[in-house]
Amino acid sequence: MQHIRLICVGQQEEPFIRDGMAFYEKRLKRFTRFEQISGAPPKNPRDKSDPARLASEEAAWIRRQRSDRAKLVLLDEHGTLFGSRGFADWLQSCATTGVGKLDFVVGGAYGLDPGLRKEAHQIISLSSLTFTHQMVRLIFVEQLYRAFTQIHHLPYHNEGFNQV
Repeated sequence: MQHIRLICVGQQEEPFIRDGMAFYEKRLKRFTRFEQISGAPPKNPRDKSDPARLASEEAAWIRRQRSDRAKLVLLDEHGTLFGSRGFADWLQSCATTGVGKLDFVVGGAYGLDPGLRKEAHQIISLSSLTFTHQMVRLIFVEQLYRAFTQIHHLPYHNEGFNQV
Protein backbone atom coordinates (compact mmCIF):
# COMPACT_ATOMS: atom_id res chain seq x y z
CA MET A 1 0.00 0.00 0.00
CA GLN A 2 1.37 3.38 -0.98
CA HIS A 3 1.90 6.13 1.55
CA ILE A 4 0.71 9.45 0.15
CA ARG A 5 1.29 12.72 1.92
CA LEU A 6 -0.04 16.14 1.01
CA ILE A 7 2.29 18.86 2.31
CA CYS A 8 0.63 22.28 2.29
CA VAL A 9 1.97 25.71 3.06
CA GLY A 10 -0.63 27.49 5.20
CA GLN A 11 -3.47 26.30 7.39
CA GLN A 12 -6.94 25.05 6.57
CA GLU A 13 -9.38 27.66 7.75
CA GLU A 14 -12.72 27.17 6.02
CA PRO A 15 -15.02 24.61 7.68
CA PHE A 16 -16.32 23.36 4.32
CA ILE A 17 -12.74 22.53 3.27
CA ARG A 18 -12.10 20.66 6.53
CA ASP A 19 -15.37 18.74 6.11
CA GLY A 20 -14.62 17.87 2.48
CA MET A 21 -11.10 16.77 3.31
CA ALA A 22 -12.36 14.55 6.14
CA PHE A 23 -14.96 13.02 3.79
CA TYR A 24 -12.39 12.00 1.16
CA GLU A 25 -9.66 11.07 3.66
CA LYS A 26 -12.07 8.55 5.20
CA ARG A 27 -12.80 7.07 1.75
CA LEU A 28 -9.10 6.89 0.85
CA LYS A 29 -8.26 4.64 3.81
CA ARG A 30 -9.26 1.54 1.88
CA PHE A 31 -6.68 2.29 -0.86
CA THR A 32 -3.73 4.12 0.66
CA ARG A 33 -2.20 5.54 3.77
CA PHE A 34 -2.98 9.26 3.38
CA GLU A 35 -1.67 12.06 5.54
CA GLN A 36 -1.93 15.84 5.30
CA ILE A 37 0.69 18.16 6.77
CA SER A 38 -0.09 21.88 6.99
CA GLY A 39 2.01 24.73 8.28
CA ALA A 40 4.63 27.26 7.30
CA PRO A 41 7.75 28.97 8.53
CA PRO A 42 7.19 31.87 10.93
CA LYS A 43 6.05 34.97 9.07
CA ASN A 44 8.23 38.04 8.90
CA PRO A 45 6.50 41.39 8.23
CA ARG A 46 8.99 42.02 5.38
CA ASP A 47 8.03 38.83 3.56
CA LYS A 48 5.28 40.35 1.42
CA SER A 49 7.78 42.79 -0.02
CA ASP A 50 10.17 39.94 -0.89
CA PRO A 51 8.20 37.04 -2.45
CA ALA A 52 11.40 35.21 -3.50
CA ARG A 53 12.64 35.14 0.07
CA LEU A 54 9.25 33.94 1.31
CA ALA A 55 9.20 31.14 -1.30
CA SER A 56 12.75 30.16 -0.26
CA GLU A 57 11.77 29.98 3.43
CA GLU A 58 8.66 27.97 2.55
CA ALA A 59 10.82 25.59 0.50
CA ALA A 60 13.09 25.05 3.52
CA TRP A 61 10.01 24.25 5.64
CA ILE A 62 8.72 21.85 2.93
CA ARG A 63 12.08 20.05 2.83
CA ARG A 64 11.89 19.50 6.61
CA GLN A 65 8.45 17.88 6.20
CA ARG A 66 9.51 15.52 3.42
CA SER A 67 9.60 11.80 3.92
CA ASP A 68 12.81 9.88 3.25
CA ARG A 69 12.84 8.22 -0.17
CA ALA A 70 9.48 9.71 -1.16
CA LYS A 71 8.92 10.85 -4.71
CA LEU A 72 8.48 14.65 -4.64
CA VAL A 73 5.51 15.83 -6.69
CA LEU A 74 4.69 19.53 -6.85
CA LEU A 75 1.17 20.74 -7.59
CA ASP A 76 1.61 23.84 -9.70
CA GLU A 77 -0.29 25.56 -12.51
CA HIS A 78 2.74 25.19 -14.82
CA GLY A 79 3.01 21.43 -14.45
CA THR A 80 1.85 18.52 -16.58
CA LEU A 81 -1.90 18.60 -17.07
CA PHE A 82 -3.53 15.17 -16.74
CA GLY A 83 -7.13 14.18 -17.22
CA SER A 84 -8.60 12.06 -14.43
CA ARG A 85 -7.81 8.81 -16.29
CA GLY A 86 -4.27 9.99 -17.05
CA PHE A 87 -3.67 10.84 -13.41
CA ALA A 88 -4.96 7.40 -12.37
CA ASP A 89 -2.64 5.76 -14.90
CA TRP A 90 0.31 7.82 -13.63
CA LEU A 91 -0.49 6.92 -10.01
CA GLN A 92 -0.78 3.24 -10.89
CA SER A 93 2.53 3.31 -12.79
CA CYS A 94 4.18 4.74 -9.67
CA ALA A 95 2.88 1.78 -7.66
CA THR A 96 3.88 -0.82 -10.24
CA THR A 97 7.41 0.58 -10.47
CA GLY A 98 7.85 0.33 -6.71
CA VAL A 99 7.23 3.91 -5.63
CA GLY A 100 5.86 3.36 -2.14
CA LYS A 101 5.92 6.94 -0.92
CA LEU A 102 4.66 10.06 -2.67
CA ASP A 103 4.92 13.56 -1.22
CA PHE A 104 2.61 16.00 -3.02
CA VAL A 105 3.24 19.68 -2.28
CA VAL A 106 0.99 22.75 -2.42
CA GLY A 107 3.13 25.87 -2.14
CA GLY A 108 2.34 29.31 -0.80
CA ALA A 109 0.68 32.31 -2.41
CA TYR A 110 3.85 33.38 -4.23
CA GLY A 111 4.51 30.01 -5.81
CA LEU A 112 7.26 27.47 -5.40
CA ASP A 113 10.97 28.13 -5.00
CA PRO A 114 13.04 27.43 -8.17
CA GLY A 115 15.38 25.17 -6.15
CA LEU A 116 12.46 23.05 -5.00
CA ARG A 117 11.24 22.81 -8.60
CA LYS A 118 14.62 21.37 -9.61
CA GLU A 119 14.38 18.75 -6.85
CA ALA A 120 10.90 17.61 -7.92
CA HIS A 121 10.44 14.28 -9.63
CA GLN A 122 7.19 15.51 -11.18
CA ILE A 123 5.20 18.74 -11.41
CA ILE A 124 1.47 18.32 -11.96
CA SER A 125 -1.17 20.92 -12.77
CA LEU A 126 -4.70 20.28 -11.54
CA SER A 127 -6.14 22.82 -13.99
CA SER A 128 -5.27 25.84 -16.05
CA LEU A 129 -7.72 27.71 -13.81
CA THR A 130 -6.49 29.39 -10.64
CA PHE A 131 -7.77 28.06 -7.28
CA THR A 132 -7.21 29.15 -3.70
CA HIS A 133 -4.65 27.04 -1.87
CA GLN A 134 -7.42 25.68 0.32
CA MET A 135 -9.49 24.62 -2.70
CA VAL A 136 -6.48 22.90 -4.25
CA ARG A 137 -6.30 20.61 -1.22
CA LEU A 138 -9.92 19.53 -1.61
CA ILE A 139 -9.74 19.20 -5.39
CA PHE A 140 -6.56 17.14 -5.11
CA VAL A 141 -7.88 14.73 -2.49
CA GLU A 142 -11.07 14.20 -4.52
CA GLN A 143 -9.00 13.48 -7.64
CA LEU A 144 -6.83 11.10 -5.64
CA TYR A 145 -9.93 9.21 -4.51
CA ARG A 146 -11.27 9.25 -8.09
CA ALA A 147 -7.96 7.81 -9.35
CA PHE A 148 -8.06 4.94 -6.86
CA THR A 149 -11.65 4.08 -7.78
CA GLN A 150 -10.59 3.93 -11.43
CA ILE A 151 -7.56 1.78 -10.64
CA HIS A 152 -9.77 -0.64 -8.68
CA HIS A 153 -12.63 -0.55 -11.22
CA LEU A 154 -15.16 0.84 -8.75
CA PRO A 155 -18.18 2.92 -9.75
CA TYR A 156 -17.44 6.58 -9.08
CA HIS A 157 -15.94 8.02 -12.26
CA ASN A 158 -18.42 8.07 -15.17
CA GLU A 159 -16.03 8.36 -18.08
CA GLY A 160 -17.58 8.03 -21.51
CA PHE A 161 -21.13 8.96 -20.59
CA ASN A 162 -21.17 12.35 -22.29
CA GLN A 163 -24.38 13.12 -24.09
CA VAL A 164 -24.86 15.71 -26.82
